[in-house]
Amino acid sequence: MSEYTDNYPLLESFTKSRKIPRYAIIAGITFILVLFLVVVSFLEGSFSSGINWNFWRLGLQPAIIVYILVVYSFIQKLWIRVLGSLELLLPQTEKSEILNNIARYNRHWEWCSLLLGVVFFLSLGQPWNWDMTWFDVYSLVTNVIMFALLGLLIYSGISSTARLAKINHTYLEVDIFETRSLVPVVQWSLSVSLAFIGGISLSVAFQPFENLRQMQNIIIYSILICVTILLFFTSMWSTHSVMASAKRRELTMVRENLDLHRKQLKQQPSVNINDKREKLYSAIVVWNNYEKQVREAPTWPFNAGILGRLLVSSLVPAVIYCIKIVLGLGVRF
Repeated sequence: MSEYTDNYPLLESFTKSRKIPRYAIIAGITFILVLFLVVVSFLEGSFSSGINWNFWRLGLQPAIIVYILVVYSFIQKLWIRVLGSLELLLPQTEKSEILNNIARYNRHWEWCSLLLGVVFFLSLGQPWNWDMTWFDVYSLVTNVIMFALLGLLIYSGISSTARLAKINHTYLEVDIFETRSLVPVVQWSLSVSLAFIGGISLSVAFQPFENLRQMQNIIIYSILICVTILLFFTSMWSTHSVMASAKRRELTMVRENLDLHRKQLKQQPSVNINDKREKLYSAIVVWNNYEKQVREAPTWPFNAGILGRLLVSSLVPAVIYCIKIVLGLGVRF
């Protein structure tokens, strides 16, 4: 594993270069964001005039920032586990070179994804039209950071999915009856989807009551949840394709053997049952049983439990939404 874990993604390289524990850095960033909000609130006079419930919305961007920093590190650890599990399925003579190429991060595209996230926010939010109160300044700074990190997180998911597809289609040798080595792939795919579901849940939790009642926002959140579920299957599609291809090859081999033995059986004289005829009968029975096992072999690396966990998790934003609506009938966030 050491030959390809020395290459770290952008955020990991930043924390490694500071030689400070990752969670200490996250705690420090959290403190700075909270302190920044307190200072801005003081400059706006919120403490003297009373804090409005709309003040709650200012916590969305810092919460998402901290959340991304936490889950990004967790997802990267699972990705390393994916590479470790696929190492067993790669050609032994080429696996070191393959993993080194696949594990190499493209700094150019990582910086571009950060920049694209910022550009997306600027085009969407158009902060040059804001009144630029202190709260607007805080919102501008935190939104820029949040959308930059979102761009990096999305790029990381797309890049990892593309690299996984390259391994699967080009190098992977899969045994359809031995899929335990593909469990880390499922865990990584599930973690990516759960990360987005968690972000959606945070966004719903920080939305004001009036916004949640708007049909436009309901449609947007519904689409996001559907896309997140689709992301789970998309990230494993290449693995599914490899498993399906292996299953087709195995079935082709079984049919060829069955056809051969049946042809040989027909050529045997039917007057007496000799040893050769009995052996052909036994071989046909064995190949028929094996064909049944191959047909029953799965072509997706996940089971019903994993799928159930994904579907239950996708209901979390809906539960938070319902709680907010019920509470909002008496209290306006």
